[in-house]
Amino acid sequence: MSRVTLQGLGTLVSAGGAPGRCTALDHGHGTSPAAQPSSAGYPAPPRAGSHRSRSPSNRPRIGTTDRSGWPEKPDHARPARHTHCHDTRLRSLATGEPNSLRTTLTLVSGTARAFRWADSVVYVTGASRGIGKAVSLAACARGARVGMVSRSETELEELASSMAGSGSATYAAADVADNSAVERAFTVLEEQIGPPDVLVNNAGIGSYRSFLEEDLETFRRLMQVNYFGTVHATRAALPGMADRGRGHIVNVASVAGLVGAPFETAYSASKFAVVGLSESLTAEVAALGIRVSLVDPGPTQTSFTAARGVPFQRKYPRPLPAARVAEAVIDVVEHDRYERVLPRWLRIAPLVRAVMPDRFRAGMIRDFRDQSGELAQRWRAR
Repeated sequence: MSRVTLQGLGTLVSAGGAPGRCTALDHGHGTSPAAQPSSAGYPAPPRAGSHRSRSPSNRPRIGTTDRSGWPEKPDHARPARHTHCHDTRLRSLATGEPNSLRTTLTLVSGTARAFRWADSVVYVTGASRGIGKAVSLAACARGARVGMVSRSETELEELASSMAGSGSATYAAADVADNSAVERAFTVLEEQIGPPDVLVNNAGIGSYRSFLEEDLETFRRLMQVNYFGTVHATRAALPGMADRGRGHIVNVASVAGLVGAPFETAYSASKFAVVGLSESLTAEVAALGIRVSLVDPGPTQTSFTAARGVPFQRKYPRPLPAARVAEAVIDVVEHDRYERVLPRWLRIAPLVRAVMPDRFRAGMIRDFRDQSGELAQRWRAR
């Protein structure tokens, strides 16, 4: 295939196959070359037999095209051809017309969606401290109107006062485990700053004890706060989002919700439930214009992470600053991402478990051999 033909095909792909713009040369049989249409000023090649005899001195090298006997190519042909196609692609990207491969991929992937924080309404649960506080501060700094929910009204009041200079912030005290309390809190927030464009389900508690030593009430409490708290807040916000045809729900889960964490059985179970809820919900509400995202942080610098104690801290990565997790929440909203795992290298853990489950289990047993041995001693000595 000649170089001219390859260039013509490349231009056809670049222009998205748009008729009447950039087209490839037609080398069909049975048509006079002189009558064949040229592309962007390129003349048609001569008919067969018009080339000069190929002596060793003028024989073309292998891999090149012999253009001897061809008319001179106009100097303006190549710039006009490529500039026109390039401008076409730029115009298509600017107007959103799907007539280029790049635009089509952008529209399909959803990355063309933009989110403006200015004057948007963001509700954050568990906002009085840790990750929730960092998310509230980050959203407010970007011009959002932030509605904060937490059990501690005193801490919420102090936080709202500190945010007064950077944006609009309000709060309502509620325990997310209480569905009625969540509904009342969301009603108060909506009256003050409007319905939510973004809901960040962050409220959660932790427990670091073995299954044998954990009391049943703790299992219930963690499910009520971590899982049902997410359900309650989502149920309070989702109908309004569906009516408006837009919204984004961000559920802060945990790496312990992707891979079970030994001696955090109750906590892991509740976070696995949040991950399952998010995966199911994201497809259900997509046609309503609502996005669902997950942020799965590893150990974070919070009060209940410190409760693990030194022996357990050595088994986990260094705790992340809450502000870094807040940046991930901002990122999934701004770029419409489904999931962010922090730190990034922990994304490999679910993959290793899926590909090599037996080796993964053996590694977990080896890493927590000392803690398991201590548990066995306590159990036998009781």
